[in-house]
Amino acid sequence: MMRRRAFGTLALIALAGCARDGETPSSSRPVPASGAPETDYSRPLSAVMDILRTGGVSLYLAHPGVIGDALSDLGRQVATEVGEAFAALDVEVTVTTSPAPYCRETADVAFAGSEATVDDLLGDLSDAEGREDQVTAHAAKRLASSVPWGEVAVLIGHPGNITAVTGVPVNEGEGLICARAGGSFQVLAETMPNDWARMK
Repeated sequence: MMRRRAFGTLALIALAGCARDGETPSSSRPVPASGAPETDYSRPLSAVMDILRTGGVSLYLAHPGVIGDALSDLGRQVATEVGEAFAALDVEVTVTTSPAPYCRETADVAFAGSEATVDDLLGDLSDAEGREDQVTAHAAKRLASSVPWGEVAVLIGHPGNITAVTGVPVNEGEGLICARAGGSFQVLAETMPNDWARMK
């Protein structure tokens, strides 16, 4: 596992603490039951980095670009940059991935030092005919789980799944940082594919 120093700003500790207690920080975006979120959850890159350093959050990451069942060259580059960013942030991670080959490859490239767990219920929603509610409820439950301070739970999955679970449209290589909020979860920030290279 990658590890980090257990540091974080007081402001971000308070932010994550509010999210865990079910309160809504004014600059974050609560997850609605359906439809588009109501408020802007985008944050400066420095704030995203501090949230990740502090930990206690989940990163639901859409696999980057693919060709067939494998990552494209650009997809592998993004996955490599994700891993380098986490190494630079010096944060402990646990990694869970969809069984799709390109999601497992993303985990292998980005987090070679961590043992990824394959979760069948993080599989592509388009292949889950008749089980869509089960798949989305499972992912929502994982995002609502408590994550220890100093740790980031990384879930690697599919853009369509992430959108269905959170109500936030995402594309390949994009991700959402979420924290427990009462009995559910809250989206705190977004990550874009080109963010990771700037975190190193």
